[in-house]
Order: sequence, then structure tokens, then C-alpha cells
Amino acid sequence: YKNLKIGERIPFELALNKSQYINKNQKANDQLIGDNGYGQGQILMNPLQLASIYSAFVNNGSIYRPHLVEQGEQMWIQRVFSDKTVKTIKEDLINVIADEKGTGHAIYRDNVILAGKTGTAEIKQSKDDTEGTEIGWFNAFNVGESDANSLLIVSMVENVKEKGGSHYLLPKVRAIFAQ
Repeated sequence: YKNLKIGERIPFELALNKSQYINKNQKANDQLIGDNGYGQGQILMNPLQLASIYSAFVNNGSIYRPHLVEQGEQMWIQRVFSDKTVKTIKEDLINVIADEKGTGHAIYRDNVILAGKTGTAEIKQSKDDTEGTEIGWFNAFNVGESDANSLLIVSMVENVKEKGGSHYLLPKVRAIFAQ
């Protein structure tokens, strides 16, 4: 998480909340790291930082500084992922959509290669809490497009518990890629 600058200020024109890996005044341990890995820990991600991280899979493992108005490419984090890691993760993200059993298959199109990741964050006070809410995430990008046609979408909707979790977002994101 340190290499991805999680917990640090995001270099952006507007003030943004920092992402966090663990709550303040707590030390990381194997249990907490594992819980974060499948969305049940204390990780809080700023959507812009998440988009920046995903962009590394089309930028040869590097993350460029996000911006509102195009200012040319400015490196933020150089080569945070190796070529092997980029290849593996990109293939896995493509399969999330291309594989008929993939959680993002509902946005599959045969005329463009899409990559993506679904995720549902449970917001609850304890493991026994059954009243908590859910936040649905879906991140998608097209692979192999020219810069003029490239698109990366990070979408998040609160209160999707009774709406299908992250799958609530799939038709909305599919419509954007269909244009």
C-alpha cells in the first residue's frame, strides 16, 4: 500500500480525502491485511486514487498524476507494478468480463476488449451486524484502444444491499461503453 501512496495526499487540483489502509493509531497485522484483501477490513479508497491505480494496467505499470484539465502526462508513481504483474492482473480483469462466469460479464461486448472488477463493501459495526448497508463498486476500462478512445470508469453507489450489490452498476457502465 505504501508504493501506491495509499494514505498520502493525492496530487490533484481539488482537495480530496486521503485513502486509508487501516484506521489511525492501529498497526497492520496478517488478519487485518487479509480482511482488507477481500473487502472486509478497514480500507477506505478515494475513487480518484482507485482510478489512478487501475490506470497502471494500461500505462506499463506506472501511474500518472490525475488532473481535471489536460496538462500533458506527469508521472506520479513510476513502475509501481512489474511487466509480469501488469500482464497477469490485466488478463484477470479482462476475464472478469469476457468469461461467461465472470462477475462483470453483463457488460461484455464482442467488438471491444473490456477489463473490470466488481466489488461490494459491507458497512457494518461487527461481523454479527445484519443491518449494515452495502456500497457497490464497478471499475472498467477498454484495452488496446487509441488514446482518443480510451476510457476508464470507476463507479460507486451507496445502499445497494437490496439492489444486487455491485451488479447494480453493470447496466449503467455497459451503457457508457456502448456509446
